[in-house]
Amino acid sequence: MKTIGVVLAAGGSSRFGSPKQLADWNGQPLIVHAITQLEEAGCDSVVVILGSSFDKIRDVIARADLKAVIVENPDWNQGQSSSICVACEAVGGDLDAKDSILLTLCDQPLISVDHYQRLIRERRSKCVLVAATSYIDGAGVPACFGVGALSHLMQLRGDQGAKHWIRSLSASEVILLENPAAFRDIDRPCDLHSDAMTDDHAMPAIKPAPLH
Repeated sequence: MKTIGVVLAAGGSSRFGSPKQLADWNGQPLIVHAITQLEEAGCDSVVVILGSSFDKIRDVIARADLKAVIVENPDWNQGQSSSICVACEAVGGDLDAKDSILLTLCDQPLISVDHYQRLIRERRSKCVLVAATSYIDGAGVPACFGVGALSHLMQLRGDQGAKHWIRSLSASEVILLENPAAFRDIDRPCDLHSDAMTDDHAMPAIKPAPLH
């Protein structure tokens, strides 16, 4: 059983004012941090979906000497669902029935390796279609999907992302994992230095547990 990690990072960062994928987070670009987290979580491979500022972000990833597969979404301005469809097309042919896709964003840097591993483990052990992160208004990403979810994800349209489909599932198909860090994302430059994004306000450090 393998897990392919996918980072959705195609957006234009309109509220940030520049490509936030390249914003500095503890000495490295956000996009590099996101890829590294998925690698450390045990993903067998990592796919990054880029769109806006494609060349610039791709070059930064290349200089970081990461093994991530870069896929361009030419329709990135059609919304996040277009990136999800591109991701499913890119990885679908490499997946067997028991494999998983771990879907995440690059602007939630406080999400820990442990949380990614928990999503992978819980989906496998509970044999559910999706293990998702719990929010006040329902489920969302980061989330780990079984292969059976791909056909549904590819039907998404607009900027709705995956959360609306996840929230339509029955209780037997999805398991939710809480993580306060998921509420803290980066939309504007000031968010990088806000109190909510400092170590004192982050979740306690948890040593990543083995996946097996």
